Amino acid sequence: MFYNHPNIVNAYHHPIHDQTLISIPEYHQIIIEENEDVKLIEKRDFFNGIQRNRDFNRFDNDNNRRQFFDKNFDNDDDDDERINRFENNDGKKIITTGQCRTNDGFMGVCWPIGLCHYQYGNVRYSSKQSCRTLVNGKNVQGVCCPLDVDYTPNSRDRIPYRLTKPRLPRESIRITRNEFLRAIQQADADITRYLVLEEKFTGELGQVQIAFTPAFFLQMMFGPADQNQQLTNLWGFRALQLTRALGENLNLSPKQLRDGLSSISMYGTPYEQYCLKIPDCDERYPYRTIDGSCNNIRNPLWGKSLTQFERLLPPEYSDGISELRISINGRPLPPPRAISTGVFETSGQNDARFSDRWNVMFMQWGQFLDHDITLGSSTRASNGQGLLCCNRTNEQGPLLHPACRPIYLPVDDPYYSRFNRHCNNFVRNAVGPKNSCNLGYREQTNTVTSFIDASMIYGNDFNRSRLVRSFRNGHLKIRKINNNEWLPFDTMNNSLACAIRNRQGNNRCVFAGDVRVNQQFGITSLQLLFLREHNRLAKQLAKLNSAWDDEIIYQEARKIVSAEMQHITYNEFLPEALGRNVIRHYGLSLQPNGHCLAYDRDLNPSILNEFGAAAFRWHTLVQKYYHMINGNNHIQQRYEMNRIFNNPTFLYPNGSLDQAIRGILKQPTERFDRIFTEDIKNLLFAQQTRTNNNQRVGMDLISINIQRGRDHGIPTYNQIRQLCGLQLIRNFQQLRSLLRNQDDWQRLSQIYSHVDDIDFWVAGNLEQPLQEGILGPTFSCIVGEQFRRLKYGDRYWYENGQMQHSFTIEQLTELRKITLARIICDNSDRIHRIQPLAMVTISKQLSLNPELDCSSIPRIDLKPWKINVNGRNRGGGGGGGRNSNSKAIDRKIQRNQSNRQKNQNRRFNGQLRTITKYDYNDDDRKIFIRPKFRQQFYNNHHYHHQQQQQQQTNIPYPFNSIF
Repeated sequence: MFYNHPNIVNAYHHPIHDQTLISIPEYHQIIIEENEDVKLIEKRDFFNGIQRNRDFNRFDNDNNRRQFFDKNFDNDDDDDERINRFENNDGKKIITTGQCRTNDGFMGVCWPIGLCHYQYGNVRYSSKQSCRTLVNGKNVQGVCCPLDVDYTPNSRDRIPYRLTKPRLPRESIRITRNEFLRAIQQADADITRYLVLEEKFTGELGQVQIAFTPAFFLQMMFGPADQNQQLTNLWGFRALQLTRALGENLNLSPKQLRDGLSSISMYGTPYEQYCLKIPDCDERYPYRTIDGSCNNIRNPLWGKSLTQFERLLPPEYSDGISELRISINGRPLPPPRAISTGVFETSGQNDARFSDRWNVMFMQWGQFLDHDITLGSSTRASNGQGLLCCNRTNEQGPLLHPACRPIYLPVDDPYYSRFNRHCNNFVRNAVGPKNSCNLGYREQTNTVTSFIDASMIYGNDFNRSRLVRSFRNGHLKIRKINNNEWLPFDTMNNSLACAIRNRQGNNRCVFAGDVRVNQQFGITSLQLLFLREHNRLAKQLAKLNSAWDDEIIYQEARKIVSAEMQHITYNEFLPEALGRNVIRHYGLSLQPNGHCLAYDRDLNPSILNEFGAAAFRWHTLVQKYYHMINGNNHIQQRYEMNRIFNNPTFLYPNGSLDQAIRGILKQPTERFDRIFTEDIKNLLFAQQTRTNNNQRVGMDLISINIQRGRDHGIPTYNQIRQLCGLQLIRNFQQLRSLLRNQDDWQRLSQIYSHVDDIDFWVAGNLEQPLQEGILGPTFSCIVGEQFRRLKYGDRYWYENGQMQHSFTIEQLTELRKITLARIICDNSDRIHRIQPLAMVTISKQLSLNPELDCSSIPRIDLKPWKINVNGRNRGGGGGGGRNSNSKAIDRKIQRNQSNRQKNQNRRFNGQLRTITKYDYNDDDRKIFIRPKFRQQFYNNHHYHHQQQQQQQTNIPYPFNSIF
């Protein structure tokens, strides 16, 4: 609502008409008539002036709010001119042009279709609010966009949940310094023993993955062996081993291990050297760091790559700290594959059920976004090889690496039994160090930045970010194919997840900021479109500002692309996925104009484990085929998903990119239900069998999702319901009214022994959806909370104002024009017609989502980024403009930051070569190191170097007696 929403609208003085213009999109301007100069008018102050009027009270409902707008926007001029006037308490007359009124009586402005989709969330609502507006001089169909940020077309749909901050349990445990140091000694011994046994496991016994197998490609989805990841995972492993040793020595219960030791810090102890290093931050630095550090000045590690996932609830591990959850009756949980086949159905070539509302682009954007904000760190052997968890035995039975939790298959499995296959490979994600440097339960590492910052294009660390840059005119590297810009070829074979065996010439995979770029057509296509978008922006920015060097052009273009990612996600994707009322419930609405002043420095934007390992895994939307559609809208060809994994060469022929994009735009996605395509349920990363080239066998992504949730200690469905303020389920029959299908509760009761055992991901996929969007209440609860954090906890959120890096009002006005449709028009090869809402199926009705010529899709104008000779942005307006002195400072800051990153990288890499193990003596064991003495302690004691192979180790927990 206007009375309390943190909006501002900057105003600048008109030099001719002696009027002050409030900057909103070109289609409509609000003019404040006055006789004295005004430099800045804040929208909140303006409406606060009206609030003092007796008619502007706190609105309890839509009727009160509508009555306010009816009275204050009463039309007393010529209707043809569409001009309204009213006065505020200061006596200034307000004139608005391009106004409209929604069917339910709210005042608004007429924008082209798609520009205010966040206020409706569904074309069946926005189509009833049609109006006419101008785009590039053309009179086109528009939508009446309400001025009220809290407007909703369907206020009757109440949100059934309310996420409350849980009261986390605490256990008080006292540990003496001798007990602590004795546990450190025991942990070091366990680690040494582990390394010796692992070398035997991977070397002498050969328990490593074979290239070009489904298990190999699954491992490669986490990226190649990375030294920095290996190092941080080793640190996390040491902390977990120390926790385990303390628990054994003190005879602690699982609850005490989880809730007691998690509050004990390693600072001031010999293990402080295994804590994450806090980076130095410069609050004046105007751009995001490439690794996401220093976004929050008080907590520089929040959202940074290679830091822990955040949690809403403590994890559910059977031993309190690491082992997979078991049933509440003490027995093992049902096997993931049994749930996959017993609860979920499989669709094949002719029995898939498709959505009548969303196209494949809706699913594809969700995956593209996921690659921007989440990627776990998988466990590898100390030599960097992938671990083999199936099909190797000794006399005593299965021989398993402790990171292995293989997915065993039933003897009568409906698919795998045909191939005499009894096991699918599954490797646990590695342990990561806690940001707090505390002991406690197993935490997983997010290897990418948590922010929506287009990191899948630019990279998540210093080294990869340099590999994607050309260092010429701010551009990213490209490769020319058919005289068109393409992603660069991976000539260094960094993309090990590449199914091309003979990599020569153009027969190669491509390289980008994210390791999953080659996974399938849609991801590769979106990566290419945004690479071209960056270079297109860089080219225009260089023309506007000839004095800018490569670094400034690159950073400014990257900043715009990041804003485009955020705007498209919150304007086009989330309203469709969550619905307008959930958007309003979590405050995810975008600003119609002005800046946002709601940044919360106390809000952690890191990705929630409950989100990344469960609630954002929407694989039920994935379809079996990718259609190639030509310019005449005929299907030229179609490819099965399982035959194009990790092979982008199908997109290289001339015209193939456009055909793939048309297919993604025109082909409906599968429904959000319990049915999954066989291409991810049985044929994930499928390869030909040895005995029959026509038979293919792969992995089961549904089983992997269930096992991954248990690997991460994700709480149960009932625990998430309680967190979201929903009623607890006491028996299976209570599920009948909550799930989509009437027999789903029976399927669950036949698999699980108790309702408190049900996995969150399983029930979340089966829930009856809310009235709007695709998700049920628990998924919606977690997803909404995550995107609230990503908006309000991001200091570089594109709408934020009054900061060094803020966009100007004029720049924001242009950014609000961006749509995914415009990105496709500008960066495809020869696509000239598209629907305004690119994630929604095309409608023949003009007022819904018709296919339009690209000239009718609004385009961003970069003139507000031009720096005039006086050093200010064109048009002024404050917030993000830099004068000539600021620009020089920015360059100096950038050089310092770049040098600092290089030095940190050298130190980090050097650390890999010289990681040390503390050499204890009797005197050391008698002294518990206090923080104020720790620097002197480290300066005065010697460390012994270990072999490099032992340092680059990614370890989940120590080997046990299986050896």
